[in-house]
Parts: sequence; structure tokens; C-alpha cells
Amino acid sequence: MSAIRKRRQAQEEEDANQVKLGPDFQTVDCLLISEVKVLLDIARDRKRRESGEGSISDIMQKTFDYCQQSTRFSNKQVVKEIRALFPKDQFHEFEMVQLANLCCETAEEAKALIPR
Repeated sequence: MSAIRKRRQAQEEEDANQVKLGPDFQTVDCLLISEVKVLLDIARDRKRRESGEGSISDIMQKTFDYCQQSTRFSNKQVVKEIRALFPKDQFHEFEMVQLANLCCETAEEAKALIPR
């Protein structure tokens, strides 16, 4: 099979406008930036307890810094409430997470930024 045909086939399998995100995303959950921050906090605390020091890798630190700057929800309860706002039968998880992360002010803005 030619390289062009393989690329075309891959493009057909993945289409964000149709929420076809490819095989890598079929069995994973999408996370809000706030949830990633909470998980990184837990990992950092665990590392501190286990090794006695709080140093984490540069990549982990940069990810944590990004999450800290970008998060809009710092309370775990608020994150749970945000997830409850979006009925699973009306929103794909990817759409819900994008809407929550972007906090669009208008429906038009959301439609322009989030495919479907």
C-alpha cells in the first residue's frame, strides 16, 4: 500500500468534526485541565513521601505550571459539578471537556472553536 493511501486512510479514520479521534482515543477518558492538575499534585506529593524530596521531572513541572496557569476550577467539587452539567447522551466526552476547558462566553464562540 502506498504512503499516500495510508495517510488518506488515516485521515478518514480521524475526523474531529465528527468526533472520530482515532483508535488511540477510543478507550481513554478526556480530562479537564483542572483534573490533570489534581493528578499532578497527587503524583508530586507521592514522590515527596516516597523519596523525601519534591523534585519532579522538567516535563512534569512544565505541565504542572501550564495547568496551574490555565485551570479555571481549583476545587474538586466544582469539577464534579461541571461534568454533571453536560448530559452524556447529548455531548461526547471530548466536546464536554473542550467546552469546560475553554469556558466560551457565547454559543457562537464554542461552535467556532469546537468541531461538530
